[in-house]
Amino acid sequence: MKPVLLKIRGFTAFRDEVSLEFEGRRLFVITGPTGAGKSSLLDAMTWALYGQVPRVGRSKELVSQGERDMSVLFEFTVRGKGYRVARRYPGNTSTRLERLVNEQWVPMADRAADVTREVDNKRIQWAAND
Repeated sequence: MKPVLLKIRGFTAFRDEVSLEFEGRRLFVITGPTGAGKSSLLDAMTWALYGQVPRVGRSKELVSQGERDMSVLFEFTVRGKGYRVARRYPGNTSTRLERLVNEQWVPMADRAADVTREVDNKRIQWAAND
């Protein structure tokens, strides 16, 4: 998997929306002082894909202090195929997984449990072999 874009808001250390673009980078480094949010970037990718972050616990514990909600949008490629996953907490209906086909995003799943199941069942990798 190769990250392309990560947008996070209200997620741990990132109260305001932050957008990171990885496109065109073959190698990148995440650096900064303790508490700057380095681990939170990887946690956001994990939460987008699986709906949980094992080292932290439940979604509500990931929401920035003083905020009511959080959201993550993560675009990535697998074997040259583009995917996008979005989650918001709270809310089940705003979770979706899409695949890029002919420059258009095509839905693969649109509920939190279904998105997690698609990722867990490695459908993304299977779809990449089409």
